[in-house]
Amino acid sequence: MAQQENILDEGIERIQEAVESVNEEIQSLQKRFTKQRSSFEKDARKRFKKFQKEIRKNDLVKRAEKFQKSVEKDIRKSDAFKSAQKFQKDANQRIENSVDGVLSTLQIASSSDVKKLDRKLNQINRKLKELEKARAIQPAKPL
Repeated sequence: MAQQENILDEGIERIQEAVESVNEEIQSLQKRFTKQRSSFEKDARKRFKKFQKEIRKNDLVKRAEKFQKSVEKDIRKSDAFKSAQKFQKDANQRIENSVDGVLSTLQIASSSDVKKLDRKLNQINRKLKELEKARAIQPAKPL
């Protein structure tokens, strides 16, 4: 019976050692993988930057970039673009006014009102702290 327990204990020890060995191997593989991944990323970034430099040297790419910039510039100068910006600004203003009207009708403070109140409370809080500090510094006057 004692011999069977001894064999069983040895078997359990071997299994534990095998599990530890597997864990160590996994950690080793993880470290190797992390190093290889970072090395690959570094190499890929280098190659991509080199490719970008080479591609930008190409005349067609230069002309395409120049064309793109001129088109963007023309669009920003166009009357339609300016009209769209003005329309967007007007629409935003009307929406804000409508929301403010609804909120005031329902007696709900808007976010801008809450921000204003928050700023005022912060100012009052700072002044109160300053007064408390000044009061703590001054010695108490006898009555």
